[in-house]
Amino acid sequence: GIAEQVAAFKLEGKEPRLHALWRERAARRLAPYQRVAVTLSLGTRAFALFMDRGTGKTPCAVQRVCMEALMTDAGELPGGVQRKDGGKMMRVLVAVPTQVRLNWQREFDKFATVKGKVSVLRGELHTRVKRIAEMIAPEDGMLFSATIVGYDTLARTCDYLSLLEWDLVVCDESHNYKDPRTGRW
Repeated sequence: GIAEQVAAFKLEGKEPRLHALWRERAARRLAPYQRVAVTLSLGTRAFALFMDRGTGKTPCAVQRVCMEALMTDAGELPGGVQRKDGGKMMRVLVAVPTQVRLNWQREFDKFATVKGKVSVLRGELHTRVKRIAEMIAPEDGMLFSATIVGYDTLARTCDYLSLLEWDLVVCDESHNYKDPRTGRW
């Protein structure tokens, strides 16, 4: 299982086998511990990266999005929305603290290994709803669509976002909503 593979990496430096579709940018290769994190997370219903600050959790999440988009397009994972060109586009919602929305957008630009569309959800309600419609619409050649939303905007747009089936939801800085007694929860 996952615990055994983590232990094998920590104790022996043994990395799990990379998926056959694995891709990385030559100039932006992930560190071995990041490859382990991504590999073990692929296809899981829920996975948490309890890594220290500054260790590269965001590139890990971007790599997972790209890998699962490839796997969905290849028919290895369920989900995605059919494109006119015959492939599938995976829909991803990325919920983050407001102050790091643009950083996430830049990290997708830096680390994405497949073609996708990325947008930050903001503005008035009608602007956000229009952007959601644009982002979920399949486009030929696009393997993923990542809609980045701040937690406050997520709360104000929840009625619309919850109507959709997302293939993957990424939550950054989950401590921001961990207390079920709060309104943000």
